[in-house]
Amino acid sequence: MALNDLGGELLTRRRPVTLARVNLPDIDLEAEAREAAERAAEVRTIRAGRDAWQLIGKAESFESWRAIGSALLIGKQHALMVSGANAPWGRNYTHAFNRWAKQFGFVGMAASVRSVAVELAEYLPAIEQWRETLTGTATQAAHSSFEQCAPLASLTGERLRSLLSRFQAG
Repeated sequence: MALNDLGGELLTRRRPVTLARVNLPDIDLEAEAREAAERAAEVRTIRAGRDAWQLIGKAESFESWRAIGSALLIGKQHALMVSGANAPWGRNYTHAFNRWAKQFGFVGMAASVRSVAVELAEYLPAIEQWRETLTGTATQAAHSSFEQCAPLASLTGERLRSLLSRFQAG
């Protein structure tokens, strides 16, 4: 029993205890499983690209560059999201992409090489279709095939032409 300053019994009011009401949404296990599967596929793609980059000096091939490009495309999307950029340029985007590249083992890769690898991944369906039309590895045949490839007709410019000539063989 508690006493007040005058020695009388202290009357304490007990306040009711209230708890915040929390309304949580139901757990969507299927959505969580899909997200986990997507993340796992993303990690596998990044690892394959990193491994291909580390071995590129020993066995340079179209498949290696495809893996590298796919991984760097994930990095590009990440950097765009993190930086809040609308396009893949600018200081914030560049810093975000460089941090991502360093974190996932793409160090020592020139920015121009990264750029071409990302373009390869972005135009991969059209490039693969164009590669299927090649019968030889001669540059002249490759460029004439490039001119005739319908999906590539809308993609003009010396940069794309240069990109395709890099991947004409093997």
